[in-house]
Amino acid sequence: MVRKLDEAIPALLKEGGAIVCSAACSPMELAFARSEGRFFVDENGYGLVLRYRQWREHAERAIACVTLVESRVPDDTDEFVPLGVAADSQNQTEGGLK
Repeated sequence: MVRKLDEAIPALLKEGGAIVCSAACSPMELAFARSEGRFFVDENGYGLVLRYRQWREHAERAIACVTLVESRVPDDTDEFVPLGVAADSQNQTEGGLK
């Protein structure tokens, strides 16, 4: 079922989640969205999909993890350490500063 775009905002407010461009969706997700009434089309023919609240919560947790990953760098042993620690360890030896 394809719905008009003006129905998307009330659906979002009721269900939660996120509205995304249909180009960001897999063919399987589009098929499920159509069959569940979560597929919307605007007056120009652009498709939008209402994704579930659980998808949005999962995405937000994943984005928070990206920040953690980006703030860590590999050291000489290929282990990841927080930024700053790696730079400090390069300037030190066992007996103190180089």
